[in-house]
Amino acid sequence: KGNLVVISAPTGQGKTTFCKTLTKNFTENGMESIWFSYEVPPKEFMEFFPTGNQYLTMPRELTTGALSWIENRILESKAKFNTNIVFIDHLHFLLEMKDLAIAKNQSILLGMILRELKKIALNHDLIIFLVAHMKKKDTENQIPTIDDLRDSSFVAQESDMVMLLWRKQEGKAEKGLPPKWTNQSVLSVVKNRRT
Repeated sequence: KGNLVVISAPTGQGKTTFCKTLTKNFTENGMESIWFSYEVPPKEFMEFFPTGNQYLTMPRELTTGALSWIENRILESKAKFNTNIVFIDHLHFLLEMKDLAIAKNQSILLGMILRELKKIALNHDLIIFLVAHMKKKDTENQIPTIDDLRDSSFVAQESDMVMLLWRKQEGKAEKGLPPKWTNQSVLSVVKNRRT
């Protein structure tokens, strides 16, 4: 508890599915989670869980970019359900468009968000899993690195742990065709503040 964990992967490589699997496993071990899923509609999101929402708490409506609103929902869930694990999917939905419009530096704005999330984790004895996107890569089948995190080096610097996922391909993609993916994924812990 008190840690901020960033999970990243190339587009469509399993970030959300991995986090849902963690949620299911945490719940089966008596640990409650709250989810802020900005990419997947709630009904579609809940279809992953076979017996409905016994696995998590999820606000009915989401407000983007409002960390104080997120913190209040977390505290409400903590009081009602003893929630101590938070999933936010994904980082860029926490950027307020008005702040982005006046910001001179998007990287610093993202760094401020990461630092606030870290404070929330510490102040309320929580672990926060934050999904972050990667830059698009020009070359196929390369293993992603921490330098591939999108828009700001603060994403890695302010987090306690960074985990990267990627799917394995079957050979090389033919020119003009999408790659063929296997059912195998790799998870790499590329930063861990403790070790």
